Amino acid sequence: MRRKKDQSRRPKRRPDARGSVASPKEKYRLGLANGYKEGLKAGCDSYGNHFDGTSIIISCRNEAEYLKRCIESIMEHTELPYEVIVIDSGSTDHTQQYLKGLDGQVRYCLLGNDAGFVMSANRGLMMAKGTTMLLLSNRIIATEYWLENMLNCLNSDSSIGMVGPVSNGWQGNQHKALRCEKLEDMHELARINNVIDAGARKRTERLSKECLLFRRELLEKTGYLDEAIEHDSFCEEDYSLRVRLQGYTLLYTEEAYVHFATINSEMKELVEHYEATSEASTSSMLYFMDKWNNPNQILRYREELGLMTNLGEAAYYPLQAVVKGTGNRIYWIEDQKRRLIEGMWERDAVQLSQLDVRRWEASEPITAEAAAERLDTVSVSDLHGSVLRDSEGTLYYFENGHKREVAGLAAEQAWLMHLYPTASLSEQQMKELPSGLPIIAPCSLRQAL
Repeated sequence: MRRKKDQSRRPKRRPDARGSVASPKEKYRLGLANGYKEGLKAGCDSYGNHFDGTSIIISCRNEAEYLKRCIESIMEHTELPYEVIVIDSGSTDHTQQYLKGLDGQVRYCLLGNDAGFVMSANRGLMMAKGTTMLLLSNRIIATEYWLENMLNCLNSDSSIGMVGPVSNGWQGNQHKALRCEKLEDMHELARINNVIDAGARKRTERLSKECLLFRRELLEKTGYLDEAIEHDSFCEEDYSLRVRLQGYTLLYTEEAYVHFATINSEMKELVEHYEATSEASTSSMLYFMDKWNNPNQILRYREELGLMTNLGEAAYYPLQAVVKGTGNRIYWIEDQKRRLIEGMWERDAVQLSQLDVRRWEASEPITAEAAAERLDTVSVSDLHGSVLRDSEGTLYYFENGHKREVAGLAAEQAWLMHLYPTASLSEQQMKELPSGLPIIAPCSLRQAL
């Protein structure tokens, strides 16, 4: 016998209930909006948190098939914790559709124009959450134990700043060709090659940006890539120099081989010819020369005088300066501290990245009037806060009884040295003054998250 339903236990419907029930499409939109808000809040709350793994940053423009093969090889041959971040700068093929179809397996950013490698790499570094960073070309094909062996090399000594593998696609020290015709044969030869061997680790003065591994600590000390240098070769040279100025060594290791998918020789020659004669190459070369007038001399200063490691690259900045980060705040820098300038600052300020600004410890605010007075004041006893150009045209900045060579025209312009008071010294007095660390130009950063 069928049981009767107890009508008294059924919930009573409100008179207007039928009209208030959302359609499935409306429910979906509401859920999507709520999910976005929750995800945004979770992302903001965890922004400063890092995970114990590697952020693999891939810069690309077009070449979707190479990118796909690169990501698939990473997923197949990487056992340690990692995240993949792809920065696309205006692809016109199906690269963006491919990224959107990965269903969250990678994080990506679509810059919407041909930003170039340096800006793309910096955007990826800003997004990275790992304790180690790896800049990677989309033409790289990962092999067995590639990342494990590079990390083993990097973590073998705290004085190692950056590590790179060997590959068929590069010139110089990092070049190594495995003789094979098929990709399957390459993976087998790489497996045999990629064996832990401390003797396979060699020091070098420069590493390729195509596969470059370093710690977050190094990024915080050295800063971002200099966006005033657009050409690849000068970018590599510049960042390698800056890392060495921190007292770190650079190593490449033959225990990690990665394959570089090359294009046919005719096209490669055309590309290399274009790069060699392009406007970006010329402007980058000129800026590099202005920034590093004599890089070997700058490195000798570091070796002779040591380094204020707590300041990182800021040890090579003037002790007194007016700077600003990506926001509207302007700071007075003095005695390794930053002081917020209160009031209207009507003079120029040196533009720095937030990484640069945060290297100085925060201290009590200072009024705009007091900061201006300190900037214009020269100490009678040690000429502190003044500049002087010697008979050979080299500019020096005086600080606490020391003379600090201004590394080049780029540093002179970046730090607004023309606004500093001018000292008056004889050549003999100049020779008698001890030398301090040189002053270099800060990296140019034209973007922020």
